[in-house]
Amino acid sequence: MQSLKLAFYNLSSGRLIDLGKISKGEKCALCNDVAVRSISTAEVSRYFNVRLETRRRVYLCKKHYKEYKKRSEEERELERLRW
Repeated sequence: MQSLKLAFYNLSSGRLIDLGKISKGEKCALCNDVAVRSISTAEVSRYFNVRLETRRRVYLCKKHYKEYKKRSEEERELERLRW
């Protein structure tokens, strides 16, 4: 999986500055591995029995994102069919 890295060039300092929490090294909310995706807290709490103290977004590592996709596959398919 190739991740998109967001950055901008700061003219005053002459440095490239990373944008986004994932490119800055955010950790998985479930296991503290390096995060690869962010999902809304409401979505994740439907499929994982954990209490998340975060605000809006939950960051997931590759392993937990794959598990989230498996658990939510049927609901996501129904959502796609609605269109």
